[in-house]
Amino acid sequence: MKRIANTKYWIMIITIVLVISSLYIVIQQKNSSQSLAIVEDYLKEQGFKLLSYEGQTEAYQLTIEKIQNEPYDVYWDGHLNNPDSYMGKTVKVEKFAVENHPLNEWTCCGDVKTEEMVYTYVFVIDDKVVGGIAFPDVLDELGIKGGFWSSLDGEIQTTRSY
Repeated sequence: MKRIANTKYWIMIITIVLVISSLYIVIQQKNSSQSLAIVEDYLKEQGFKLLSYEGQTEAYQLTIEKIQNEPYDVYWDGHLNNPDSYMGKTVKVEKFAVENHPLNEWTCCGDVKTEEMVYTYVFVIDDKVVGGIAFPDVLDELGIKGGFWSSLDGEIQTTRSY
């Protein structure tokens, strides 16, 4: 009799854990899709044509220590994005390939041109777009990919390249 009661107890515990886990996953998916819709709307409002969603590249806590290291020192240098209001918050980075971006017209260094798309990395904090970066998908004359970071809108370009 004691063994049956023990088995029922463990079945009940496992069922509760599975229900809670399932609810957590559903809530996370809902939050993720809400965040994604916010980013998509933002990019479309900027006039960009969305080619593909490349995924969430990372999520991190914005700290002084974080922005003192590469590449975050460029991303959050105050010119491309201002970190002051967001310290201590979690930044989700959503990557999209887009067209109709100012960097689509970019040419440099011996007629090196942007390929068909520009990659955008959109910074989301508390379900709000707070900034991001963009860079052109470029191939040089040797077929080597490279480029530079710019502000999300393509207006401010960095002197540091990748």
